[in-house]
Amino acid sequence: MIDLRKLRVRPGEPVLPAWNRLLDWAKQFRLYAGRGVRLQRTPNGTYVIADLRTTPWNHPFKVSLADREVTVAFGTVQDVVPRIGGRAIDEPVPVPRLRLDGGPDKDGRSWVVIEVKVNGKSGEIDPKDKDAVLIRLVSNLDRQTANVGRHPLAMLIWDAGRTSVIRVRQITHFDLRHLYVKAEGKPGRHIFWAT
Repeated sequence: MIDLRKLRVRPGEPVLPAWNRLLDWAKQFRLYAGRGVRLQRTPNGTYVIADLRTTPWNHPFKVSLADREVTVAFGTVQDVVPRIGGRAIDEPVPVPRLRLDGGPDKDGRSWVVIEVKVNGKSGEIDPKDKDAVLIRLVSNLDRQTANVGRHPLAMLIWDAGRTSVIRVRQITHFDLRHLYVKAEGKPGRHIFWAT
């Protein structure tokens, strides 16, 4: 143990002897690499390199890709559970999956989207309609009809040959709320926001 009083330098005294005492004290300690930490020793000193990986965050609507199939974690829109291929995404075994049957757009992208169908008169989602909230794979975000709105969950980025997906970019991280706003003489607007 070092006596810290020996490191103190008064005005007019040389600093180098105190500095050398500090270096001698520091040399007694050895660096140990732990999990995710590498040590690289050089003539100029030791570099400590930490490769820390973050813990994945399991959030609503998390899109995962495996074997040309997409799975989507549980999430809701207006407290309605979306469906994939006629099955609710919270059904256990087998987990509902989207096949990557279609290809990307001209820029090599496609999207996993929530499609919400509203009643034309009320502008509300009918919770009894099993096809009111669907998860689909699309190559563009244009809506098909006035009473159907789309919200992207994730963007799929395809390779240059457009044969396989190389990256999934998550867009939505929360459960969603939805509002359909009617407009006079033109199609209404679908507004989505996080809850």
